[in-house]
Amino acid sequence: MSKGTVRVLAIVMACALMLSGCNLIRIDEEKDNAKIVAEFTGGTITKGEAMKTYASYKEMLEQYGYKLTDKDTIRSAQEYMLNQMVEEAIVKAKAEEMGLTELTEEDKAELEAHVDEEYGEVFDHYKSFQTGETDEEINQATTEYLAQNGYTKESLMEYETQAHWLQKLRDEVTKDVTVTPEVLAAAYEEQASADETTYANDPYSFESAMTNGETVAYMPEGYRTVKHILLQYTDEQAEKLQDLQYQLEDVENALLDLDAAEEELPEDEFLTDDDEEELSEDELPEDEIAEDTEEEPEADSAGTEEAEDSEEGDAEDGEPDQEAEDTEEELVAVEEPEGAEDEPELELEEDDFDEEPDPRTREELEAEKENLEAQIAELKAQYLQDLQPTIDEIYAKIDAGEDFEALIDEYGADPGMMQGTATRETGYYVSANSVMWDPAFTAGAMAIESIGGISEPVVGISGVHIIRYESDVTPGRVDQKLIEDALSENALETAKDEAYDAAVAEWVSGANVKLYLDRMG
Repeated sequence: MSKGTVRVLAIVMACALMLSGCNLIRIDEEKDNAKIVAEFTGGTITKGEAMKTYASYKEMLEQYGYKLTDKDTIRSAQEYMLNQMVEEAIVKAKAEEMGLTELTEEDKAELEAHVDEEYGEVFDHYKSFQTGETDEEINQATTEYLAQNGYTKESLMEYETQAHWLQKLRDEVTKDVTVTPEVLAAAYEEQASADETTYANDPYSFESAMTNGETVAYMPEGYRTVKHILLQYTDEQAEKLQDLQYQLEDVENALLDLDAAEEELPEDEFLTDDDEEELSEDELPEDEIAEDTEEEPEADSAGTEEAEDSEEGDAEDGEPDQEAEDTEEELVAVEEPEGAEDEPELELEEDDFDEEPDPRTREELEAEKENLEAQIAELKAQYLQDLQPTIDEIYAKIDAGEDFEALIDEYGADPGMMQGTATRETGYYVSANSVMWDPAFTAGAMAIESIGGISEPVVGISGVHIIRYESDVTPGRVDQKLIEDALSENALETAKDEAYDAAVAEWVSGANVKLYLDRMG
């Protein structure tokens, strides 16, 4: 046999072995993925299935800033995920057993319509971010983008179908759950206590809850309800006024910062740099000179500054004070915590440092504030004049006895006063301490003397308000009967959640679940 033939046969054999090795790797991988990592009565979960779910779970955690790096964290995440997969499988088996996973034609049609609507909304949103020469290319790019992120009509239909039968399962399991008067009374007591703690000293939280139509069991002191007709400025007018308002707030905040900084300084630190240079030791009172000479430096910021000043003076003379150095070393030894030499130094980013103080002086800030306030007042006067014909028309109708609610519908531009909103029904909750509303609106609402009274035109940041005083709010706990329907509904949902969770826990505990985490790798 020639040498050339031998070489060809050797190459063929090497290729055969390589292909055989690749096949073995593929077979080993398939065998590895087929390993059972969880088993329970009626089912199993393979490593391949678990690792696919784990990859998605890990990606989701990392999007929220959680890094799965060390072995214990990874194992903990895998265990949690496996338990969730097991629970979902057991719950689905129970739903199938009860015949709840089968969809009727009506169910399918309803779900498909819902999926089409939801997918269309998401598609239209992301379409605006895609590019292409034709609409067909843009549509294709959008479809591919959504699919790459796991969002397709098929995946959405799968999710909605699961949600559908899960709801049917919950309804079936909790159909006999009721709320007793004792449970309702306990729910009322719990909420009233929590609301009092939250709302008694937090106007914003209370006003936000009432604006959002939440059930509230405690009313703070000093509130009244009002409704209003809002005559809006034009977009250009509103933008100009709000820009000035933001500038004014910036100046006011700078003044507050300046006040706070001055309050923190000792009285003698209000000296200017020039004053400090001119102030010699001869000008100091004798008792202060004695104190500076006799007292040991203290381990605080003031003491540190004195030590630094002393070092600077000695350095100028060319003879460092050995006693001062020894004292400083002793202070360092006392102040440095045990093991501090082993601690790594922090690497500070630029953002870690405090912002530079506002360079403007108090006089400049006060002058700027006065100027901005004058500009805002001038603009508001002009806007009021522009809306005066409509304002006069509204007040004439009020004087003629026309219904204020009808005038809200005819002239009002506040979405919160539209028909069907919670705040149209109840009005806005306002007190002298309100923080949620435009201060001009709050002042105007609180200036009305009696229930049913109408304010003068109130010129605010977003428009002109005509406000009616609706009612006084009785402070303290709300009568349980007034909120009993909402309380009962909430208590019933809580009881159903507890009953369903208990049922699921019972199903899982009876399924003889076994996890093999060591097989996850």
